[in-house]
Amino acid sequence: MAASPVFFKPNALTTNGYAYGSAVLPASDQVDVSVTRISSGRWASLDAFECDRSSDEVKQRAVSKEEALSGIGTYVGSCVCVAKVSPRSPKAWEYGVVTGYTWVQERLAGELFFCFGDESDSVPFNPNELQDLAVPSYALRPCHRAPVADVMGEEMRQRHLVALNNFIGSGSRATRISSSILRKIDAPDIDESQLIPLFNVAAAAITSGRDETAQSAEDPRVLAGQLSDLDESDGDEDKAPPPAAVGLLQTRKRERDVPNQVDEDLVSLKQLRVSYSGNPSMLRSIDQVIAL
Repeated sequence: MAASPVFFKPNALTTNGYAYGSAVLPASDQVDVSVTRISSGRWASLDAFECDRSSDEVKQRAVSKEEALSGIGTYVGSCVCVAKVSPRSPKAWEYGVVTGYTWVQERLAGELFFCFGDESDSVPFNPNELQDLAVPSYALRPCHRAPVADVMGEEMRQRHLVALNNFIGSGSRATRISSSILRKIDAPDIDESQLIPLFNVAAAAITSGRDETAQSAEDPRVLAGQLSDLDESDGDEDKAPPPAAVGLLQTRKRERDVPNQVDEDLVSLKQLRVSYSGNPSMLRSIDQVIAL
């Protein structure tokens, strides 16, 4: 019997997002079947992996071979940079989270559905014009609305790599100064007060920080105060506001007369980490910040 491609939910195949697997269904009503993860889409570079999954799950979530090899569904929940055409504008790079997808077997093609903040839209699936991003690169948006003709696919990927390396301190000193990071790659400054959409994998829902402060205090929607347009030695910094009350990127001044500022920031980050216990990708990004 031929193997059947299957679309699995996050963590089913040890990935922090959706993934495709392949399984051979037995003729009998066997409880579990062996599944091999398909290396496609976001997980194209992962090593081989096998595990047992419920035969009912495999039967109910079967997809076509072509869809599984395209990897389109693996991008659901991702923070991405994607080439998008807007009215009266050239095709340009935009940032958003993938909320869903459609695959049309007759055309062997599909489209992804996005939340771009206040706007939702669909874009034809083209892996050459799409990149899955770590949260810091996504927040910095070094290619925001840059025409694709001016910043091509490989250039776009290189910008994001340089931005992330500067943020986490890979090969250089880590910095939270957004203007400094963006200047190194000839990218325009960003509005750090802007709220940007994220995807909560555990809840399968968009979280953008637009909820009321009281509600968000229990379920923080955003990473706060990670970047600043002020150098470590410049000015005074105000005490960082609660994560739920600000956007993903928040300009702050430094308060030298607050000796417990660093401890308070760490407490805020650890509280934020607890709220994202079901989102491994977000946990890794927060852990990187705590470790610095």
